[in-house]
Amino acid sequence: MFAALAPYIAMLHAKDRKLHVTRGVAAGEGDVDYARFVSLCRQHCAHVPLIIEYVNPTTYKAALSHLRLHL
Repeated sequence: MFAALAPYIAMLHAKDRKLHVTRGVAAGEGDVDYARFVSLCRQHCAHVPLIIEYVNPTTYKAALSHLRLHL
């Protein structure tokens, strides 16, 4: 997907999900392979903003740390 769409990507919007849970969770708390996702982002569209969902005042620090591990 990244290889085909990279020229058209102006920004990325990501969520993390947990199986059998109705609402999303902060980055790093779910089942999404963020290491692979961030790696593909860097490879195909490194200078594109990434917006993550389900982050709040109590989860943003852990989510940011998790993403920075893979940057």
